Amino acid sequence: MQRRNSASAQIAVNHDTNDGEGLRTESNGHAALLLSAGDQRPLVILPADDLQEASVDGSTDPMAQQETAILREPYQYQPLNSEAREIRLLTLLPGSLDSEIRITLKPATFTNDTDISFEALSYTWGSPEDPADIFVGENGYATIQVTRNLAEALPYLRYPDKPRVLWIDAICVNQQDMDERSSQVKRMANIYSHATRVLIWLGPESDDSSMAINSLDRIASKYHVNWITWEIEPVTKDGSWWATPGEMLPLSDEQFWSILNLISRDWFERLWILQEAHLANRDALVVCGADTILWNSVRKAMFCIRKKPYPSYIYAEFSERLGHILGVFLQKDVYRFCALIDDTRFCKYTDPRDRVYGVLGLLDEKNQLGIEPDYTKTVNEVYQDAAWKHIESTDTLEILCKVEYHGTEGLPSWAPDLRRTRKANPFSLCNASGHSLADYCDGPGGILQVAGIPVSKISRVEPFDFAEFETDKLSVIPKLRLVAGKLGLLDSLLTCLKSIPALCEVLCANDFTCRRIPRRDGSLDLLSTEQLLRRILGSKQDMREGYRNERFFAKVQTHCYGRSLFITEDGHIGLAPEATQHGDLVTVLLGCDSAMILRPVPTTTVAEPPPPPSKQRYNVVGESYCHGIMNNEAILGPLPGLFDVIKQYTPKKGFGTKYLDRETGEIIPEDPRLGALPVPWKRLPFEDDDGAEREFPMYVNEETGRRTGNDPRLKAGNLLGVGVRLEIFDFV
Repeated sequence: MQRRNSASAQIAVNHDTNDGEGLRTESNGHAALLLSAGDQRPLVILPADDLQEASVDGSTDPMAQQETAILREPYQYQPLNSEAREIRLLTLLPGSLDSEIRITLKPATFTNDTDISFEALSYTWGSPEDPADIFVGENGYATIQVTRNLAEALPYLRYPDKPRVLWIDAICVNQQDMDERSSQVKRMANIYSHATRVLIWLGPESDDSSMAINSLDRIASKYHVNWITWEIEPVTKDGSWWATPGEMLPLSDEQFWSILNLISRDWFERLWILQEAHLANRDALVVCGADTILWNSVRKAMFCIRKKPYPSYIYAEFSERLGHILGVFLQKDVYRFCALIDDTRFCKYTDPRDRVYGVLGLLDEKNQLGIEPDYTKTVNEVYQDAAWKHIESTDTLEILCKVEYHGTEGLPSWAPDLRRTRKANPFSLCNASGHSLADYCDGPGGILQVAGIPVSKISRVEPFDFAEFETDKLSVIPKLRLVAGKLGLLDSLLTCLKSIPALCEVLCANDFTCRRIPRRDGSLDLLSTEQLLRRILGSKQDMREGYRNERFFAKVQTHCYGRSLFITEDGHIGLAPEATQHGDLVTVLLGCDSAMILRPVPTTTVAEPPPPPSKQRYNVVGESYCHGIMNNEAILGPLPGLFDVIKQYTPKKGFGTKYLDRETGEIIPEDPRLGALPVPWKRLPFEDDDGAEREFPMYVNEETGRRTGNDPRLKAGNLLGVGVRLEIFDFV
């Protein structure tokens, strides 16, 4: 960690004088109008905390204000040459911490092959109200207005003895030119990934920010992090508090609170910072007032804190805050659009269209969706276009899993309304349709037609009344009993005991140690969890002691918050969105890993054109975890023998779906229920071109050369050929 001497910062409007007298600055927090001895022209000092113009005696003088305003003139941007791939670079001219701010702006050709050096700033814009003026040019009166947050940062970022070349979006992009803004937004990923260094400005220091940064630096030095498996390993295994799993970090109360205060700053919840921080190189630097720390150290420390317990007095606030911003710290090798939608759902933004545009820069070439930022489109147009292009680009219906029933006018139910913060956490161990391709087409009036299988209608449904972060984990017990009782699962001991295996799987979304190879530290054991649930639901006493299993209650809370528990007409138990109602339909759709809840739309409420008399239309309610159909049983039937579906870790690739024969211990990469591949398809070797094992099978069409990870045997035409009864659903 490094630290510079701090002082109160001021932004100065510099009016040059003929007699060479320098500016005199005020440090009392009030603006001062100074008169030069030669020509009585006003010199206005604008402190960062008070940008008012005042007369020489301290009173507000309209004539003095008018005279000063005449001397200033807005900076006129010159158009960038798009053919030359130009961007603007800002040179922050040298000065002391409390002297005026002056910059220069120059265009520069910027391509992947261009050798130019600059640092890119990541910061929070802040309120546009009451902006500050900074001067453009080594002299003169041309000004650009910037927000207070940026005006506050510039003095800290300036070198005292040499210029500093920066790229700052609010200044280097003409925000009033919508065409330039759209074109430059497309280039931000390249700008941040090719910057010599990314500077992350958190704001000025506070009473405890230095303590927080010192604490984070110390924690980061104690651990290694595997960012693929999301596991931590202490640097030394000496049995200390640092190295003991499940033990709280040896931090004082003040240190815990200081860290919470630091990560509660606005920067951590800004939408665009996910792109800016994740594309930065390893030299990215966090700046908080005069303190600095490497961004990688912050990431490591916060992830380690997430993996360890923390004090009960701070648990609720810490859990909520870290849960909302965790995606900032979990840098990945490959980003996918739907995962980014989840990671940024709690982020703040000024323009709702940036819920889409603000994450595009993190997608590599393979995962691009063909979306071009266009701020002339409406928000609904951007969201519907993004959903459709994701379906087209991936040949899956994964985007439907991001829907929570919204009823937004002008936006079809199959497109997620990203302005609404999704309550429920996404499911991760679902395989409801196998590695199938979606079968879809677009119909008139924004209708999406997809192929799938209806499973059963919901007969009973009850919402969970969980807080997002329960301070008392044991409070889950009475709430769980209440919902189970209302659904009739506690009507008799036999009913209760018969429902335990299915209910246990559903409440934990099947996330048990036996479902992953190798086993994850801290995961739940299936048999012991079933025994615990049997005791909880089978006992009529409201006992809490003896049920202490924090991991189980945390898992239940994670998957059940924002959801309802349901039973279908044929007895399936499942989790569904909070808005799920009696009569909604559970389905499995080709190209969708989760089961989906659909709601029949009364024909009287459907807009023109009217459907044929026999054709039902549906609204998408959201994703579901439904016992008995999450491993492709609705399409292929039950797994043979003692086969089970697992997630196996592949080095440098992550977890992929495999099939374990628990009788022999053999693990195979393909579903044992599938027959021979149709002509002209062929399965590729299970090693990629580098000799590394694939996380899932790959197939090649020997006639066209096309490769895909979606199993050709699960295409709609092939399934119909072997007698699978698919239906077409119309989504409005």
